Amino acid sequence: MTLLRQIQDEAVDHNVPVSTLLRRALVLARRLGYAPLAEWAQRELDGYPDDADLPDYRAWRAAHVVGDFSGPMGSTIRGQALPSAVVDEQFRRVLFGFQLPDGIARYQSLIETADNSLSLPWDQNVVAKYQFDFIQGWALISARRSVTIAELEQLLDAVRTRLLNFALEIESSAPEAGEAPPGAPAVPVETVATAFEVHIHGDHNVVAAAGRDVQQSVALDDDPRWLALSRALSDEVGLPAVELIELQRALEADAQRQLPPGSMGPATTKWHARVIDKITSGAIDVANKAGTSVVTQLLLKFVGA
Repeated sequence: MTLLRQIQDEAVDHNVPVSTLLRRALVLARRLGYAPLAEWAQRELDGYPDDADLPDYRAWRAAHVVGDFSGPMGSTIRGQALPSAVVDEQFRRVLFGFQLPDGIARYQSLIETADNSLSLPWDQNVVAKYQFDFIQGWALISARRSVTIAELEQLLDAVRTRLLNFALEIESSAPEAGEAPPGAPAVPVETVATAFEVHIHGDHNVVAAAGRDVQQSVALDDDPRWLALSRALSDEVGLPAVELIELQRALEADAQRQLPPGSMGPATTKWHARVIDKITSGAIDVANKAGTSVVTQLLLKFVGA
């Protein structure tokens, strides 16, 4: 059985752990000579760094939040749903939502051992801040976000399905590609790159002017406009180098799309929203207190808006 066929068979067999599939993906990445596949598989196994953009199937989503209250004469209310409108707007995303950045084995283990849902408790400092803001005459004593097991199962299924579709696409071009020795890939890198963007990243808008299996390459390293933008974001705002690297990747990805003049592409928009959230919450300590508006203006100027 070829490696590609083995991945396909195991992807549809839910008795095979997703972590096993991802290790096979590491082998396949080496034989295809395509590092982004290996990076994706490794991050799925180990978890994503704090400063990394999460794939859409791991990205932020709203959570059901409940709290316990203490009232007159020692009375209590447990499991009361909490409205997000009570919380300051800049904290709602954190307190009323969640992300899934950890390694895939952690979620597999939680699915096997937990009941119907998981509880993500609020920090007690946050509970103290909003203690008397929800129900008049009652004190909030604890609060927690609820994550259903179904959410975790959807994550695992997303990884299975994407890897399955990728393997099917590569097999259609070269059935023996998974058997090629390292350094001698049997599939053109452009074909692998397109399959990776479409099936792993879920980007179904990849445009290839020269044909289905060709993906244009755009690099901003020496572009004077990019150099001016990165310098301004560093000097005027104080963004760290890691954010500039992520922005460059986003702009290069969007440059491959057919976008209306003056518009930000989806990758750049996602980067912009994440960085604004970090500046607003204090996760990024910028030199310029008006950093959010400066970042927005510089980006709009770069895209010609």
